[in-house]
Amino acid sequence: MSSETLPPNWSWVRLGEVCSTTSGGTPSRGNSKYYNGTIPWVKSGELDKGLILETEEKISEEALKNSSAKIFPKGTLLIALYGATIGKLAFLGIEAATNQAVCGIYKNENIDSNFLFYFLFFKKPYLVKQSIGGAQPNISQGILKNLEIPLPPLPEQKKIVEKIEELFSQLESGVASLKKAKEQIRLYRQSVLASAFSGRLHQDSSDYMINRIKEKNKSGKFLNPENPQILVNHGSDNLPGGWKWVKLGEVIELISGQHILKNDYNYNFEGIPYLTGPIDFGDYNPVITRWTTNPKTIAKKDDVLITVKGAGVGKLNISNTGELAISRQLMALRSKQFKPLFLFYFLKSKFNKFQKLGLGSTVPGLDRNSILNFEAVLPPLAQQTKIVEEIEKRFSEADNLEKAIDESLVKSETLRQSILKQAFEGKLIK
Repeated sequence: MSSETLPPNWSWVRLGEVCSTTSGGTPSRGNSKYYNGTIPWVKSGELDKGLILETEEKISEEALKNSSAKIFPKGTLLIALYGATIGKLAFLGIEAATNQAVCGIYKNENIDSNFLFYFLFFKKPYLVKQSIGGAQPNISQGILKNLEIPLPPLPEQKKIVEKIEELFSQLESGVASLKKAKEQIRLYRQSVLASAFSGRLHQDSSDYMINRIKEKNKSGKFLNPENPQILVNHGSDNLPGGWKWVKLGEVIELISGQHILKNDYNYNFEGIPYLTGPIDFGDYNPVITRWTTNPKTIAKKDDVLITVKGAGVGKLNISNTGELAISRQLMALRSKQFKPLFLFYFLKSKFNKFQKLGLGSTVPGLDRNSILNFEAVLPPLAQQTKIVEEIEKRFSEADNLEKAIDESLVKSETLRQSILKQAFEGKLIK
């Protein structure tokens, strides 16, 4: 038994000493009659629901008789034993059978089921390390039964569970607020672009929104901004002096990419980079994985790249290195009347419209005419430069805030483990 010191009224036990466990089974898939019954049958991939009230498949009484599957009573704690799901937990809210990748831990009077649930949740990293096997690692029932548990008296177990759930509830509230703040940042970026291309990128509702999020970040409260407004009139004809609406075909050269055979590209840095589509896109910074010495269509430095075929229709990038060969999934937009980043951000603000234009066939796609006839705002070049500077300044603020929120989300998981560690060392309640 572990040598770790426990409170005086606690004791170390092995799970198998205080609980009865057994795994399920899978009836033969070759007999269709086994899977047209009424008995709920749980697979390990379903152990992410917390409480199982329904199952994807149901088996028959005949399947139950002719396999190692067995019915577990309502309230049984289930734990996944195999593969990527190792350590996942759920309670049965109904009577159900399981497959062999799931172990059922029967409810009993020796240990509070919720106390055991939280302990196994806490020990999941340990159980994953104990897994054995190659393609599909697993933890055996033997490993599970030998797992040591610090066991307090039953009344104290219930108090510990209550305290864990109280603290977890507070933590979940904070996590929900953090996630909501991330969504607000996404809306903020949209608002910045909407303001930019309506000629009103100044102290507006988007600034109000980001400042409110910053305030809540500092206070740790992450409350909703009070009715943040996103400008929606950027498509109107009421543009600042010197601005005008143009069709892209009037001011750009549109270069269609062409397919390169596999024998004509390499991974050895030979030739020029070859982009096949959005899989190679970073944040306006292509991720180069292929090169070619036999390019068919070349994009030049500062060309704006748009995906025109497949699921990524409308995704954008910008050629910021030098010459690039591009596949038929891409087109390059080249213009002397647009600053590259201004055109990039403008098209980015229209992503949803491009996605809709790309619908209507088995493989989504944008044709040349759809792009050439697309309307864009065209300010003087000097103003385009200032607008890009302001967009990137505000996006940088949003990026920094989003990074802080992501760090807080990571810390929340660390705090969750810290709560459990204290709980099972007898330090959470007095």
